[in-house]
Amino acid sequence: MGSNFGGNIGRTEPGLWDHVLRVPPVIRYYFAGSLLVTFLWHFRVIPSKPVVLNWEDVFDKYNLPPLVLSFFHWGVVDRNRLFELIFMTMTLFRQGAYLEQSIFSGDAAEYVFCLIFCGLIILVQDFFFPSFVLAKCLIMAILQIWVRHNPNQEVRVIFFTLRAFYLPFVILGADFVFSGGQLPFVTLKGLLAGHLYYFLTEVMKRSCPTPDSISAVT
Repeated sequence: MGSNFGGNIGRTEPGLWDHVLRVPPVIRYYFAGSLLVTFLWHFRVIPSKPVVLNWEDVFDKYNLPPLVLSFFHWGVVDRNRLFELIFMTMTLFRQGAYLEQSIFSGDAAEYVFCLIFCGLIILVQDFFFPSFVLAKCLIMAILQIWVRHNPNQEVRVIFFTLRAFYLPFVILGADFVFSGGQLPFVTLKGLLAGHLYYFLTEVMKRSCPTPDSISAVT
């Protein structure tokens, strides 16, 4: 007993901050920025104009901040979206962190470039099918890239298990049902952006180069 007691002296359990620091930096900073933007908007500390993407304001009033900040805006925070918000968070910390640590081998610059590329593809689609807030689109792009790299991995969805390959179809179906039969453009835009990135960098074996400016920042 004495040896066990002595072995525990000076040993401390990891705190919340230790767990936060274990999250890869790109995902960590993106999630922190998302929390900041979403809750500042939710509590009306900041108005909608700089964080909600309205293409008329972009072209007529040169309102450019939403082209970036809308990707950090998770939308309305209430109990009706609780499951969706939890799913988005889990996707970031599981699939998003996996991509950063494994597929991108901890190369933050490459991962940032991947997210920027997906973001640009999402913006092009959003011009024709506007969603106003784009965080879920970007997270769905992350999910699709992970799925394409791990199509045979088993994932658990509530009460059943399925291959990762089918997960995007389940999400699309769920979005269709819970939206009352509306086409899930938000999810579709993200999945298409992620699929295009995977297609260009893996299927076509054509690696997208990371600009030197991003490498210098990260």
